[in-house]
Amino acid sequence: MAFLSLRGVRKSYPIASGERVVLDGLDLEVNEGEFVVIVGPSGSGKTTLVSLIAGLVRPDAGEIRLDGAPVTEPGPDRGVVFQSYSLLAWMTVLENVLLAVESVAPELSRDEQRKRAERLVRLVNLGEAMDKRPHQLSGGMRQRVAVARGLAMEPRVLLLDEPFSALDALTRASLQQELVRIWMRERRTIVMITNDAEEAILLADRILPLTAGPGARIGEPIEVRMPHPRSSRAVNREPAYHEARRSLLSFLVAQRRPALDAMLAQVPA
Repeated sequence: MAFLSLRGVRKSYPIASGERVVLDGLDLEVNEGEFVVIVGPSGSGKTTLVSLIAGLVRPDAGEIRLDGAPVTEPGPDRGVVFQSYSLLAWMTVLENVLLAVESVAPELSRDEQRKRAERLVRLVNLGEAMDKRPHQLSGGMRQRVAVARGLAMEPRVLLLDEPFSALDALTRASLQQELVRIWMRERRTIVMITNDAEEAILLADRILPLTAGPGARIGEPIEVRMPHPRSSRAVNREPAYHEARRSLLSFLVAQRRPALDAMLAQVPA
């Protein structure tokens, strides 16, 4: 049995003309300790999928299970990191992370809570910035705090919704390596969303491509048969990299064609 599984999941939202079906009949399986990256066209329902796994929204049909138990609401077994940092501006780095620790581990003493928060801040290499407030941090540093806060819940699954998309290329590359380092040390299950094919290949054990909406589903999984950690320079010399890249780009191009054909059909002859 898969650690995380979605079976026949359907999700729609009301619109003026009726409803917009975002996901329809979606199946997904993730093994414990696996690093999975979901890639799909814009508007295919990637954020909706993360929100469903997190329990922030409920499916119209189908089921979501984590280690055999149904997912019906948010819980500390699933930590979420979104693209926006959502840090509390009046709190320091340590206090932002400590707040998350307090919420999931109220049984710990104040000293134990603080030690856990400090460990997580150091884990994301922000030990020297513990007493700084969000406005004193770069975008990359703020996203590190968001990751530390997600890990503070000690989740069984860490959900990342395009966490690096707003960052510059150098900061993004640095945080990609940082995330892999944390994953290799903590071995938590990670499900990450990205629009970046190169990022997916660099990070994932397995890529799950999402078809274009409406009614998106998971396509044929793409195995990335390269050991971690991976260097963006070194992977270019790996046949496995080029194989995964060809498969993913072919899939994404195929998803654009129906949308393009539909647009062309509306153009007067």
